Amino acid sequence: GSTVERVMRHSIRPCLVTPASFQPIGRILAAFDGSAHAGQALREAAELALALDIELVVLTVGENQHAAQADETSGAARDLLKPHGVKASFIIVQGKTAAAILETARTERCGLIALGAYGHSRIRELVLGSTTTYVITATGPGGRVTAFVTVRVLGIVIYDPSDNETVLEQPLRVVCHVTEPLAAVTVNGVSAAVSSTGDFEVPDIPLALGPNVNTAHAQRNGKSVTKSITVTYEPLTIAI
Repeated sequence: GSTVERVMRHSIRPCLVTPASFQPIGRILAAFDGSAHAGQALREAAELALALDIELVVLTVGENQHAAQADETSGAARDLLKPHGVKASFIIVQGKTAAAILETARTERCGLIALGAYGHSRIRELVLGSTTTYVITATGPGGRVTAFVTVRVLGIVIYDPSDNETVLEQPLRVVCHVTEPLAAVTVNGVSAAVSSTGDFEVPDIPLALGPNVNTAHAQRNGKSVTKSITVTYEPLTIAI
């Protein structure tokens, strides 16, 4: 990927990406899908719109949602913005997310797009494509949109084992992913090394008979996040 994409993947601060030529920003478009990443981006966009005294346009794309779900997601955006007191309009469209974002930015004359970056794993993005990367590419030099804001949120997932899984053997190996590769991580208090892609694992976790709660924890720049799963240990008994 590009240098810009690599910088944004490793940054937990908002990033502003602009083309070579400047154009005044008259309105801000914020894409909102209900995720934590999108919520943080929406808050950043609201504060910027207030500072610039311009309107915020909030877009919800129903690519993978029914109409009722899209309405609910848009309503959640309204609730998030109430404390900010920003002038905002809300739009719901159907279609492919990346294309809808760019088309709405054009028709609504928005000079800046704000959205949460890389809400899914790197593997999923390689298969399905990244909306963030697509929009960055399309709004580069010569594009109609002059700037792009992206926000990362510290997050952690446990890939293996699954929650409420029953295992026959111990010790247990726990495989995880953290959105910030520079974060300090532990599983049940045991530290682990994080790869450049955010993956890490802790082997040899002892289990007691019956249910065991296993907790992964990540911390970076004063922010922390945890994820817990329950694994039940039921060793195989062979009657003789």
